[in-house]
This record gives sequence, C-alpha cells and structure tokens, in this order.
Amino acid sequence: MDRDEIYKQVSISEQEISDFRKQWLGLVDASVFAPIRSDQINLTNRLSKRVFEVGASLKSMSADRAWIPHPREQLKNALGSSVKLRDAMQAVDSMLPQLKDDEASNKFVSQWKEFQNTIIEFLAPLENRWAEILDSQLNDSIDDEDE
Repeated sequence: MDRDEIYKQVSISEQEISDFRKQWLGLVDASVFAPIRSDQINLTNRLSKRVFEVGASLKSMSADRAWIPHPREQLKNALGSSVKLRDAMQAVDSMLPQLKDDEASNKFVSQWKEFQNTIIEFLAPLENRWAEILDSQLNDSIDDEDE
C-alpha cells in the first residue's frame, strides 16, 4: 500500500471543505438565531448543540492524516471520521420532525436537507473507495498467506 497514494485518497481539498463550512455556518446561524420553535422543551437548544457537533465531525473529516504513520490506519481513521459525521447528522435529522410547521423551521429543515444531501453525495464515493482499498489489501494479504 503506497503511503503517498493513500494520503491523497484520504485528503479532502480546501475548496470542498470551504464550501461545506459555508453551508454549515448558515445552519449554525439559523439554529441559534432563527425563531425555530418546537413544543418539546429545550429541543431548539439541543438542536443547536447537535449542529455544532456536525461541524466538529466535519472538521475531523477534513483533518490532515499525515501524522498517522501507517496507510491502513489513515484509511481506518478516515472511515471512522465519516461514520462519526453520519451519526452526528442523523442526530440532527431525528430532531427535525419535532419542529413546528412554521416558516423559520421549514427554512431550517430545507437548508439542513440540502446540506445533508451534499455531504452524503460527497461521502458515499469516498467511503466506497476507502473500503475497496482496505478490502484489496485484505485480499492481497490472504493471497500471500495461501502461497
């Protein structure tokens, strides 16, 4: 497994991260300052916290993995960060049905769905590629043992 090639595979461009960050900042602003309402006590505060967690997971996803010495561990770290980001997004998603059906809440939900779809469309091919690389390495090591 070529270390430089794997490093390229797990690296996300600054432009992509910048685009995701802009969308996320809009969600942070809406979750904190928009008059989003719910009948459930404290839901909007918890929603804001979950949106912040998505940002932390997004940051983890974009982290430089050069410090991780083994290419296989870089891939596993990238996949783990991806799962963490998906889990954080799911936590936000699970709160959306509890929001009131009003203009501010509907606008937030629309922004959220757009952001979520963008992230998932971005992650799916990466996760598949990373998994394929790990599988091929595993198959190569099994073939080596058989010889």
